[in-house]
Amino acid sequence: MIRFDLIPQMAAMIERRACLAMPNVDISENEDGYRLNFEIPGMMKDDVKVWVENDILTISGEKKSNFGKDDIRVHSERSYGKFERSFRLPKNADKEKVRAEFVNGLLEVVIPKTEEAKPKQIEIKVK
Repeated sequence: MIRFDLIPQMAAMIERRACLAMPNVDISENEDGYRLNFEIPGMMKDDVKVWVENDILTISGEKKSNFGKDDIRVHSERSYGKFERSFRLPKNADKEKVRAEFVNGLLEVVIPKTEEAKPKQIEIKVK
């Protein structure tokens, strides 16, 4: 699991369950929230599941081979199989507003920050 609230050097430590089809992920943050982009080319919406439970965001799915049962693999560099990745959400994540969508071969998961966690501009008054 990766914790978003760890220092950046530790963000590279990601728990991966053993499998061949593990999608790569990019994680970014701005003042409104967090964005996770998973590479899942060739997968369909129904092949992927995204859920939040007990402050853990989990993405799972299965990348299926396009080889027919009678095909002989001559060469293959792509990975296939089941995968699951889990991430501990930071305390300032609004777990009720997490959303996910496919964008150009990527699964994009957006995790907004709670309103209390967003920066607030303080008005300076003149006397």
